[in-house]
Amino acid sequence: MIEQNLSLWSELSRFTFGGDPAANTGKRLLTIGNYQFAYLHDGLAAALVRTDLLPEFENPIAQLIAICSGDDDALSDGLEGRAKVKHCSLGPEQSLTLRRYVRGGWMRRLSEDSFILPPWKSLAQSRPFLELLVLGVLAQAKVSAVLPAAAIVRRAPSGFSYSGLIATETVKESVTLFKLAKEDTTEFIKCAAEAGREAAKMLRAGVFHQDLHPGNVLRSRDGSVVLLDFDKAKFIEPELEYEGRKRALAARWERAVNKYNLPASAAEAFSQGVDSRGDS
Repeated sequence: MIEQNLSLWSELSRFTFGGDPAANTGKRLLTIGNYQFAYLHDGLAAALVRTDLLPEFENPIAQLIAICSGDDDALSDGLEGRAKVKHCSLGPEQSLTLRRYVRGGWMRRLSEDSFILPPWKSLAQSRPFLELLVLGVLAQAKVSAVLPAAAIVRRAPSGFSYSGLIATETVKESVTLFKLAKEDTTEFIKCAAEAGREAAKMLRAGVFHQDLHPGNVLRSRDGSVVLLDFDKAKFIEPELEYEGRKRALAARWERAVNKYNLPASAAEAFSQGVDSRGDS
């Protein structure tokens, strides 16, 4: 239920990297529904895991930490994104995509993967935990977005910043709409309209994705679209903000279409999809 995710957010607000988290390392300090929270590595890290995705493991948090070791896979340029990702298999029918948070713009020159979080600030305000909670809300609202699995935050030695990653269920045999536009224009425009309808459902669920573009939408093997990369998402009041946020979504999508010389009709298709308010 959406209420479960909001309750989890409220409970997480109690936890920081201040005090003596090392004393609680390894303990499952919080369990709500399918989520577990714990401090790791002498209090230098914290993890939030949806345990039903790792049911065969006695300690899913430790298992995820082991999975996260190793090099990141390379991503292509353009709208494919700047985040570092790694794919891992949990079995013949299950795999996860792990994405490390990195900065963009001029801030990247100062620190590629470090984000400010003073020790007295709640861990719930970190990007990984916030994105996982957003995805949980969208899943319960039946918005077609990637399904959350886990989030990990690592404290920097200074204690005033962190690095982090998020794990989501892998969408198998998928392609971004950015790539699809170069392979099948008709299918791209069709998917752009569907992405608009899912974006409308997202707004109605109280979530705004300020960087939604063809590189942040997948077409799955069954032809449906899946929204992803909610690291900059925010909760909104849909009854008060829907129209303004809808226009912002359409404008962001159109800028990407124009910048990368994608079929212009995809901008109109997306806008019409958003105007539908999520109705099929």
